[in-house]
Amino acid sequence: MESAGKKSVRRTEKQVRFHTFLYSLLFVVILPLELIMWAVAMDRTMGDTFFARRILMNPLFELSPNVLRVLAGAGFLALLDGFRIMFKQKAPCREIHPYCGFFLFTTALFVLLKLPYGVAIATPLMIVGIVVVYSSVLRGNPDSFLSVNRSASATLGDRLSAAFCLIPLLAGALLLLQEGFLHWLAFPHSRYFLFLPFLGCLLPKLKQLREFVIFSYAGLILLTLCFATAMIFIDGGMLADVSIASAFLFLEVEAAFLLREFLPFRRNFSVFILLLAIFGTKYIMPPVCDYRIVALLVFLIYVITENLPTIRKKILSRADSASGNIRFITREEYAGQAWGFAAVLVTYLAGPFSFLPVLIIIAAVLVTALFRRRLGSTTLWMETTVMVVAAFAVAAPGCSAGQLIAAIACAAPMMQAIWQTGALINKFAAGRPLRKFYLAVMNGCFFFLLFVLFFFHASDTLIAGLFLLFTGLIRLGECTYERNAGNRVKLLHAWLFMIAGQIVAAIPGTPVTHPAWSVNAIYAGVFAFFALYFYHTFDRTPGGEAHP
Repeated sequence: MESAGKKSVRRTEKQVRFHTFLYSLLFVVILPLELIMWAVAMDRTMGDTFFARRILMNPLFELSPNVLRVLAGAGFLALLDGFRIMFKQKAPCREIHPYCGFFLFTTALFVLLKLPYGVAIATPLMIVGIVVVYSSVLRGNPDSFLSVNRSASATLGDRLSAAFCLIPLLAGALLLLQEGFLHWLAFPHSRYFLFLPFLGCLLPKLKQLREFVIFSYAGLILLTLCFATAMIFIDGGMLADVSIASAFLFLEVEAAFLLREFLPFRRNFSVFILLLAIFGTKYIMPPVCDYRIVALLVFLIYVITENLPTIRKKILSRADSASGNIRFITREEYAGQAWGFAAVLVTYLAGPFSFLPVLIIIAAVLVTALFRRRLGSTTLWMETTVMVVAAFAVAAPGCSAGQLIAAIACAAPMMQAIWQTGALINKFAAGRPLRKFYLAVMNGCFFFLLFVLFFFHASDTLIAGLFLLFTGLIRLGECTYERNAGNRVKLLHAWLFMIAGQIVAAIPGTPVTHPAWSVNAIYAGVFAFFALYFYHTFDRTPGGEAHP
């Protein structure tokens, strides 16, 4: 019996070593090579677009080759250290630096090879992928500096891990607010302000270090939402001014988070942050806009991030409360809002001539849904196929099929975000509340990322491909919140979506036109809202669906 037990242990150790070898082969060789091939394919098909020319002006491409080689080497060593930890502990690596090392290694290769689409597209996707994958690995781990179970002083390893976490943060800010940071680099000393976030690595306590990193990412997400919202109200000539103001906003928010950890906690202490922001913005930021707007946004982002744990707890406790049977808005009304908002957005993004095509597509999709429900099918592939076919069938000179599909791809995540928010608040869908909260937040963030691309004239195939990639990433993260045998199927679907997204994104496409507002967008939203009620009137199958 003892001999059999030893043989079993040895067999398990060999399996762990073999799996570690496969993982290292995948993430050190295969995946970086595949990402580079994907970036090269996109660069060959869309290298002469406005989007590519704009990214080539990014400050990341101003780094010297020697600096990039050092960064790539540091990322590669961090990646190898992760597999050393896996081999030693015979378990998934729960340190953060190998995951961020993969980002650093691959992004440095993109910049060295002058691949603008690799930097602009693959880099943000890697940031999202790292957050999704590491969140699932971190679950229940007491060792990481991001775990709330640790409260001691920060070690050197914790500070290095925090520095690795802040590198993707800064790269994401440089990509989003490129014009603003290019303005900064025109002056001799202002470039040193770019290193301001790394001062957070000097925070003495582990709790302070952890909160600074988490709040910094939350602040960048909120800043992205503000930046995308500003796109609605400005024209192309004001893009540089908004980027300059947003670059100052980003660093002021980072300074506020640093200041937060050094000052004693007091109730309503955020007012002090507001006063400092008003004083600092007035004398530091160039007069591209009213400095009070930036100061108020600093205050707003600071207050929201400061109360993120409370907001999350309140939302989830409302979902689990005893008064869950109270319905302020029914599931049909949430679905109607999702459809109405999507119709408004698609008509706005596709242009004023898309009013009639959008109504035809909505009618075709709902009629197909009735037919599918009669057949007893639960998958939505029939509606998806009909929607794509209808987009090509109703295309017109003022509203191309590619523009329509790209607009629909942008609106779909927000439809899901509205639906999941309703499911979370009113508990009318199965699943854990934390899973619904995750889906609502991730879909909302992905909507804004796709929305911003319309103002940079990205190609229609790129937007559609990114929608498929984002869908795969969302499904990948969703699997961590579910504990059933269907996870393997969802994981397979997630990888298939991501592969399909890479293929579609590399196909030559047509740059989307600048969104144009029309009152037809309101009419389209009203028609879509009531069309869903007609759908429920004619849907006589038991347990009728209400979701979008």
